[in-house]
Amino acid sequence: ARNKVCGIAETVSIVRNMTALENLRFQCYVTDNKKTDEELIGLIKKVGLNYDEIKKKKAGNFSLGMRQRLGIALTMVSDPKFVILDEPMNGLDPEGFVEVRETILKLNQEGVTFLISSHILSELEKICTKVGFISRGKLIEEMSIDDLHNRSRSRIAIRAVDNNALFKLLADNFEGREIESKNGEVVIYDTSVVNQIIDLLSQNRIEIKSINVTEGTIEDYYIDLMKGGQIS
Repeated sequence: ARNKVCGIAETVSIVRNMTALENLRFQCYVTDNKKTDEELIGLIKKVGLNYDEIKKKKAGNFSLGMRQRLGIALTMVSDPKFVILDEPMNGLDPEGFVEVRETILKLNQEGVTFLISSHILSELEKICTKVGFISRGKLIEEMSIDDLHNRSRSRIAIRAVDNNALFKLLADNFEGREIESKNGEVVIYDTSVVNQIIDLLSQNRIEIKSINVTEGTIEDYYIDLMKGGQIS
């Protein structure tokens, strides 16, 4: 299994006074992988680097995003099926974010699975299909990215004495908005209508136990999770 696993621990290990192709040749030597220059140039192109433009350029003169993509090419020398990346977006400018993201997505479509650790949640949500939150070495929650989006969406959660009546009232008056009844409360995913809802509840004498407005983001969800007492 180890032959099909590779990774980068935050900083890409490249020889800065070598070209991209020379770095890949050296990687083949230290990992005992035999690949032709044509195959290695194919790897350079696969990670989105323009070989004709960089073939004489030393890797030390690459931008950070280019070095990250070269690092991913180095991991691909052994044709891995599973690649571990530690903070691959760290320090990148917006253009670098896009370059590395597109490289990861392209390789994933070709059958490579990536495990990525990062604190840049806004970038992770653009590429990941499953997420796990780790604190103090413990995995405290794991879910699909769709579930995470649902949990972190802006919403109004209301608990009433009669939730069935509450649900019907909201559905009748806020057609087109997503409303659901779950876990003993009625949730509407639109915080802009909170004042209208309060007026509506008063007019229809709906007895309320609680009403909570959450302006959600993934970052907010993460912070709440860390503070939520789920960490022993």
